This record gives sequence, C-alpha cells and structure tokens, in this order.
Amino acid sequence: MNKSDANREADRFSKDLWKNGWYGIRKANIGLANLDKLVDATQEEKDLIKGQLLFFRGWFHFQFIQYFG
Repeated sequence: MNKSDANREADRFSKDLWKNGWYGIRKANIGLANLDKLVDATQEEKDLIKGQLLFFRGWFHFQFIQYFG
C-alpha cells in the first residue's frame, strides 16, 4: 500500500456508503434467514446473534436516512 492508498482509505468521502450500506443490510438479512441452520449454539447465543444482526440492519438503514434524508 503506497501513501496515496493510505490517504484514500483515511478519506471518508472516498468510501461508498450506498454500496457498502446495502452490502451490510444484505449480510444481516442473510444471517437472519439462516439463523436456524446454526446448530452448535445455545438459544441464548442465537438470541444474541439475532439481536446483533437486527441492530446492524437497523443501523445501516439509519445511516442512509441520516445521510440521504
């Protein structure tokens, strides 16, 4: 990674909120849809993971609303 790449990664305007936000929402939805396939977890662990997935899905939607209005 050269210096210009490091500067680009540090620049918040070079990141694509639209693409990455929908990517995060999709990953959360996939996790929620496949939560029943998680067999080596207790119900408490499944509930924790479900809560985290719901939080991040909501957080990405909130970021869209906050940024785009």
